Amino acid sequence: MLRDLGLAAMVFCTLGAQTANAQTAKPKWALDGTGNFCTLSRTVDDATTTLSPSAATPTTLVLRTYPGIQQFNFMVIRSTAPASLGPSATMTISFGPSGGPFVKPVAITPLGPGLGKAIAVNYLPPAFLDAFAGAAQVNVMIGKKSIGSYAIPNAAKAVEALRQCESAKLVEWGADPAAFAPGGRQAAPVGDPAKWVGYDDMHFPRDSTASSAGFAIARLAIDTDGHVAACDLIDSNGNKGLNAVACKLLGDRARYEPARDKDGKAVRSVVLYGTDWRVEVTMTVE
Repeated sequence: MLRDLGLAAMVFCTLGAQTANAQTAKPKWALDGTGNFCTLSRTVDDATTTLSPSAATPTTLVLRTYPGIQQFNFMVIRSTAPASLGPSATMTISFGPSGGPFVKPVAITPLGPGLGKAIAVNYLPPAFLDAFAGAAQVNVMIGKKSIGSYAIPNAAKAVEALRQCESAKLVEWGADPAAFAPGGRQAAPVGDPAKWVGYDDMHFPRDSTASSAGFAIARLAIDTDGHVAACDLIDSNGNKGLNAVACKLLGDRARYEPARDKDGKAVRSVVLYGTDWRVEVTMTVE
């Protein structure tokens, strides 16, 4: 699961790299593998946007993921953005010459003085990354309004670099490199991961109203028998109920088909598990 936590710090790093590129050469893809993310970005110009019709609006495209979680966050960072969004506002992303559309709920986050705003969507599937790699252009809309159409040259090489960043991070965290070599295979969940941790596992005080959200990313070391050998939370929204039980529940319930090398031998692996839910309940207490 992906959130906008730490977004401003990431943008400082990304835009700093892009500024250096702009001073010496045409914009290029920048890859940032610091922290728990792999982040791909590129500064582009677009003169077709309806938000700033009189001039091109400098824009940075950002594609970000936790390594191995197979969900992606896409952001358009620019100085202009819709002033407000309705509760059901969506971003539509399509690719040229073909690909998509991908439609997801959209959020706009101010990034601070001089940094503009991030127009972002979360939970994009692996198919989005495949479409991005095969495209020459990405088209972005909010509702029926065009945000812009941006050229993304060398997208395939950029996406390959992002995938290599993911593999390198997982190996850095303890995965066996043999699983990433040709013929190797990654660990795969056994059963339905969505049932491993859920709202029913939390315990909240009896009250007239209850509103709670849970968001956590757990890093799991997987033994060669598919059991969880170690677990630590690398990100969360601070929900104490979820944080207290997440790793225990995953140790008890999570099972994986182990990663394997090219000869089929089971090897150690590292996977990321995300849980995300929001529940608002009104209860009558007798």
